[in-house]
Amino acid sequence: MRIFFVPFALAFVVLGTTISCKKTKEKEPDSSSSATQEKQAHPAIDLMRRKVGLEKKLESIIAKADLSGQTQMKEAEAEAREADQHFLTIQRQHPKLQKLFKKATKVRGRYSPTDSTQNAKMAAMMQDINTEIYKISSTLPELQAARTAQVMARKEIHNTRRQLADKIPLAKEILEELSEIDTKLATQRPQS
Repeated sequence: MRIFFVPFALAFVVLGTTISCKKTKEKEPDSSSSATQEKQAHPAIDLMRRKVGLEKKLESIIAKADLSGQTQMKEAEAEAREADQHFLTIQRQHPKLQKLFKKATKVRGRYSPTDSTQNAKMAAMMQDINTEIYKISSTLPELQAARTAQVMARKEIHNTRRQLADKIPLAKEILEELSEIDTKLATQRPQS
């Protein structure tokens, strides 16, 4: 009789445990949802995500449309690529920056998937190297001129895209929404 009783007792214990676990899960609030409620994303982040999504949508609408200004767009994109290449060429040719880039390459090669303390040191070293690269880059006039050319090329792409979008009704709506988002973002920026 004891042999018969042990499996039933074991079954009752297992069944009782699972039922009590289910009840406690139902009573306890979901910790992940409460964490997300406490830690809300900044509204500007949501606006930026929306803006990026709309810009991608606008770009695809313009690309699909058969407009006469597509050649202007291609020319602006070619100018931007050329400005990027020019900037990278100047950056690679500067002697101080070459040394820092070599140093950064060596540091990147030391990554270890198992040693987190070493990885933290490497990350700190990379941050220092990147800071030095930025400082040197910001003081060199030829790099500043190349950076300005990059910005101007990007603005040209932006303006051309906006001109093409004015010819498409759906794209006009997206442009209006983008300008509203830009206005909201401008009001949320801290005043300096």
